[in-house]
Amino acid sequence: MAFINFPNSPSDGDTFTSNGVTFTYSTSKGRWSAGSAGSLITTEGVQDITGAMFTGNTETGITATYEDSDGTIDLAVSASTPTATILADMAALIALTGMSIGQTALVSALNKVFMYTSSGWYLIATMTNASPTSITGVAGTYTLAIDGTPTVVTVASTDPEGFPLTFSYAVTTGSLGSTATVAQGSGANANVFTITPSTVESNAGTFSLTFSVTDGAGAVSVVSAFSLVFFQKAITSVSGMATSGTSGTWDYWYTSTSATSNADNYIELTVVPGQTFYIGMIGASGSGAGSINPSNVGAEGGPGGYAAASILVPSGVTKMTVWTGAGGNVRLGNASPSTAGSNISTAGGVQGGGRSGVGHGSSYQVLSGASGGGLVGLFEGAYTTTRTISNVHLMVGSGGGGGAYASSQGDGGFGGVPNDESGGFGGWDRRVGTGTTSGTAYYTHGGSGGTVSAGGAKAALIQANSTYRYSGTNGASFPQATDGGALTGGAGGDSSYDPGAGGGAGYYGGGGGVGGGGWSYGAGGGGSGYMKSGVGHNINTTYTKAGDDYSGNGQPYVAAYAHAIIGTSGLFSSTNHGKKGLWKEDGNAGYAIIMCENQ
Repeated sequence: MAFINFPNSPSDGDTFTSNGVTFTYSTSKGRWSAGSAGSLITTEGVQDITGAMFTGNTETGITATYEDSDGTIDLAVSASTPTATILADMAALIALTGMSIGQTALVSALNKVFMYTSSGWYLIATMTNASPTSITGVAGTYTLAIDGTPTVVTVASTDPEGFPLTFSYAVTTGSLGSTATVAQGSGANANVFTITPSTVESNAGTFSLTFSVTDGAGAVSVVSAFSLVFFQKAITSVSGMATSGTSGTWDYWYTSTSATSNADNYIELTVVPGQTFYIGMIGASGSGAGSINPSNVGAEGGPGGYAAASILVPSGVTKMTVWTGAGGNVRLGNASPSTAGSNISTAGGVQGGGRSGVGHGSSYQVLSGASGGGLVGLFEGAYTTTRTISNVHLMVGSGGGGGAYASSQGDGGFGGVPNDESGGFGGWDRRVGTGTTSGTAYYTHGGSGGTVSAGGAKAALIQANSTYRYSGTNGASFPQATDGGALTGGAGGDSSYDPGAGGGAGYYGGGGGVGGGGWSYGAGGGGSGYMKSGVGHNINTTYTKAGDDYSGNGQPYVAAYAHAIIGTSGLFSSTNHGKKGLWKEDGNAGYAIIMCENQ
């Protein structure tokens, strides 16, 4: 920029013009001031100042020069400075000429960066931008609350490169309509979505939301189905051996086999998680003791317990199966068995009931066997012939088989129930029960009842006898009774005279009774009851009794419970399910009734 030389010794009001700008001198101010004809700031002045800042300076690999003649600044990149070239594909990279060492090239079709060296191009980087991680914290289905309680969904995802994420949602099937509203949080809570359902029944409906997250380059998403249902049946379909009916707003299903059936019965339920149905059940009974000698009187079998409960279907469970086992069996001895061991061994209720022992005598008239009642319970899962104790939700114990001694008897143990889990102890020979040691000393003992954690113990042999006991007439060792186990009653012990009775099935079965002599043998213990805790089931204590708390059979009690739930009397009048087997009678099968609202 050129300097301005003003006149010396100016007077007030003198003017001076330079470069098109007129200045006026003021003696009061003591200086020259530019007038309205121009400005001190000129294009040339700005160019000169700016150019001086560039001219002669060299930055890394760049030389800057101010051209005063045309008012421009020239920038020159050093030939040794690497440059980046953008090419469409590998063919364009191979065809490139005039490269310098250190030059880089981006092949956009491959997102790969190459550097040129004296020997050619080398890959130095592959450009990637990974999508955000898969979304977590979002369920596949949601059932909205009919009381308007919001459902909050928190979408969780991270970006591998650390880029900020953007969250969003979209209705992808159905429509929100008046069914629900969706509100997305903001700021740090942008990944939180609040779905608030309607409380109006006519607004019931279904829809799906797709939750998405993106880092600007890649995106991930997940779909959730939402439903607002003001009523849903707990049981949507039933298969198996059931008799069905409807009473008002209730559907019901109950065991279709008779009390005297020797076959097990099952009812498979297709259920809806979170819904409630009601069930009443009766344990099967053990058979009474038997003999072909009409002058002998033996013991009765143990009755099954009965229970009533509401069942809340657990999350994720879509199938449940009810089993009602057969009663125990009694078999009378032959008057003249032809061979040892051919006489007696009677099976218990087909699923779980303990069998009787085997009579090995060859010349006795009173050989007989009594077995325990079969399994009665509610299991998680579809119908299968194999059940495990871990799948039990509700169970009542079944009774053990009866024991005998002439005109005295030891009844089979009764079945336990969920709020009084243990099964009954198998009654024993009354002579032993009173401690009498006189008379013929062929004493036997009954099996213990099952508990909530273990099977009932087998009966202990009180006094051995080489003629009639399990040692046998020829010194052979016959099998003894066995303990009860998970879901299964123990077997009765063998004898050369009277085999022991089997234990009843249950959550844990009752133990078997030992074999006897002199018309005396041990009764089987009763099975235990059970209800799974912590899942929302509730026992109805008014209609729940262990086998020793009632007389006759449990059918009227379960019928009364059904009437109380449904509100209709006169249904389910069948009798004898779970009723104890009398002297020389089979036990009676278990029973179940299932009820749920239909609207």
